[in-house]
Amino acid sequence: MLAALGAAIVLAGCSHPASTDATNGLVSDQLTGGACPTWLDLGFADDGSTKCVRLGGDVAIDTVGPYGMFLPTVEQAGSVLTPDAAASVPHGVVAYRATSRGTAVITSVPPPCAPSGAAAACLSATQWSVTVIVK
Repeated sequence: MLAALGAAIVLAGCSHPASTDATNGLVSDQLTGGACPTWLDLGFADDGSTKCVRLGGDVAIDTVGPYGMFLPTVEQAGSVLTPDAAASVPHGVVAYRATSRGTAVITSVPPPCAPSGAAAACLSATQWSVTVIVK
């Protein structure tokens, strides 16, 4: 447990320590106000986390995950991130620019299954959420 906690402290972004959730033993990030990066890469592994980025920085979200999973639509609540359609990112990556200080919650929710004959056809999508603090 100490080794996992130590690894989480070293790997956690934005210079913030990790803390353990006693109910289910998961390690989660708690932002403490350290220096934030100017580029933030987000993906499936960041689900449920809180990250920070500098004002004017870029946020890239990889919508393709392991085992054929993907984030079908990515939306953000808040006005601190602006979609950056001009960003040079690979196919399957959604880009935002941090345009004002504050907090945004980026989410992706899979669409409902569509009926296809006698069986329902479902996409290999997953629900996902990350909180981004722009400093």
